[in-house]
Amino acid sequence: TAGNIAITSAKLGFAPEGTVIEAGVDSKSIAVYMPVPGVDKTALIAAIDNAQSLYDSAVVGTEPGQYPQEAKDALLAAINTAKVVKNDAYATQSEVDNAVIALNNTVEIFRGSVNKSADLNSDGTIDVGDLAIVAYYYGTDSESPTWNEAKIADMNNDNVIDITDLAYIASNIPA
Repeated sequence: TAGNIAITSAKLGFAPEGTVIEAGVDSKSIAVYMPVPGVDKTALIAAIDNAQSLYDSAVVGTEPGQYPQEAKDALLAAINTAKVVKNDAYATQSEVDNAVIALNNTVEIFRGSVNKSADLNSDGTIDVGDLAIVAYYYGTDSESPTWNEAKIADMNNDNVIDITDLAYIASNIPA
């Protein structure tokens, strides 16, 4: 905050005779500053670099290991949103921290959207063996203690093994 202090009239009395004199008028400008705490954008910069690298290396397509176009578009939008916060000289630490969390969440969603192979047992063919794996884990979800083993059968990345996953495998079994 900045402002002026001005003396517009000043009369001084002197004792013992009681003489009154007029003092000269003057003004003074002052500024009061409150130190602005530093905002640490290190984690945001690292998250953006990581997400950008993932985006640059991701291939769009329907083959295993490739990503849907919508997922790649969503990742780019999240990267651009995070860059806006990074480039904002007035961003608060809270805004920076929230941008890191949002970008990291989008990265995890993006990684989960990768197209998976229906050849779950890696024997080179898609057959009833792969269907049996999905059937075995049917009903398992991300809260289940066996999720780390079961998630291979989550073909649509919705964190539950259900009829959609069975149908996906079944539709990929050659006639």
